[in-house]
Amino acid sequence: MTAHTVNFRTERPSYKSKQKVERPREDWQILENTHERIITQATFDAVQKLRGTPRRIDTLGEANPLTGLLFCADCGAKMYNSRSAKEYYDVEYKGKMRRQKTSDHYTCSTNTMSRAAYGDNCSAHYIRTSIVRGIALDTIKAVCFYVRGHEAEFIERVRASSEIRQEETAKAGKKKLAQNTKRIAELDNLFRKTYEDNAAGKLSDKRFEQLSAEYEREQTELEAQNAKLQSEISVFAADSENVNRFLELVSRYTNFDELTTPMLNEFILKICVHAPDKSSGHREQEVDIYLNYIGKFEVPQSLAEPTQEEREAEEAHKVKCEKQREYNRRWYAKHKAKQKEQQREVA
Repeated sequence: MTAHTVNFRTERPSYKSKQKVERPREDWQILENTHERIITQATFDAVQKLRGTPRRIDTLGEANPLTGLLFCADCGAKMYNSRSAKEYYDVEYKGKMRRQKTSDHYTCSTNTMSRAAYGDNCSAHYIRTSIVRGIALDTIKAVCFYVRGHEAEFIERVRASSEIRQEETAKAGKKKLAQNTKRIAELDNLFRKTYEDNAAGKLSDKRFEQLSAEYEREQTELEAQNAKLQSEISVFAADSENVNRFLELVSRYTNFDELTTPMLNEFILKICVHAPDKSSGHREQEVDIYLNYIGKFEVPQSLAEPTQEEREAEEAHKVKCEKQREYNRRWYAKHKAKQKEQQREVA
């Protein structure tokens, strides 16, 4: 589908056997661009990414499209989705029926899986799905608006940030490459000394075979790692290709007000959710949106200033939240006082 031919994927143990055995992926031979493409490489990679993420069909009868995109910013683990079957449901509380909203949220999988057995590892990083979708939509709209109005500046900013990332990657890669090369030379000396000790009778044949196998295995792993590092250092992908792909993606979405599943998969690479901060008295949570082809991109602050209507809406939302918090505090104090009164009556 992507114009590549893959040979030597399977083999037969014997010419008498009709059963094919899958070979290791590193033994495959891939011949690129041997025929006409059916789909683009970007589409193929996106589909493979979606297929690699398990998507559980929950009580709503469908999988949440954000699954596989959300990650904990602290431990790096995937975040798990939890939601109920109906949009609203009625519950009975102290003899009265109360209409309660369902829960649709994400939490850190490390905290969810380890809390019961091992204690608290990481924190919940609780965030509602509606909040994530709103942030993702606002980010995509802001970047698309900036690209359409300032295309030349956008290209320059992406290339500048990419050069910085490449320099950091190359620096770390060269350091690791030097360390691996030094260790490979040390293993050669160790193997030579081990051979001499075995020849002189200072080391048994069994011990020699064990040590030589360990040295050879480690050396093979380091050489493979060096080959990968060398290719990353010597070959940098052209930034213009990624920029052009993103520009083409923006041109296909000219006017939108809602976040669809295809748009989500085409624009979003991953979403990192930080732990909430309550030091100011309000719950604030940072969310990082990484876009395909360009990574985390910050729109200039001068273009991201909120309008008067948005500022008024934000102030109204803060007032509403403060009223709700005050109501909750009063209700909780009244509830505690009532509990103490009932305990005194029982005593």
